[in-house]
Amino acid sequence: MNPNIRQILKLTISLVLLGLLSGCIGYGLEGVLFPLEDLAQEAKLDSPELYRTGKNHYEPVILMSNKDMIQIKYLSVGPNAEHEQVKQLMFDHCHGVYIETSRVELRGYDTVEAECTHDTESLQ
Repeated sequence: MNPNIRQILKLTISLVLLGLLSGCIGYGLEGVLFPLEDLAQEAKLDSPELYRTGKNHYEPVILMSNKDMIQIKYLSVGPNAEHEQVKQLMFDHCHGVYIETSRVELRGYDTVEAECTHDTESLQ
């Protein structure tokens, strides 16, 4: 192999390794390198209530509730998904009678909202 080409290859590999070791992992949409800290901060901004509380981010979080509804955000993918726990939270909050009115998935987390359907026979 030509010594000049070998030098260029060594320099290129060295620069790539230096970039990796300095915490840069890839190119963004604008072709700018994003450090690892920026990506971690972006993840925190996606779920700020989970990080501010210091709670286990796998546990469902009740975002809001009143006597007629409940809204919960939870991890919905992987082995730590909490589908059954969320169903139980909605069941308990609404005394067993509810209708799921919305579900939104974003980056592995679902936000589900349920409306309590109060027992109309007990009102008569």
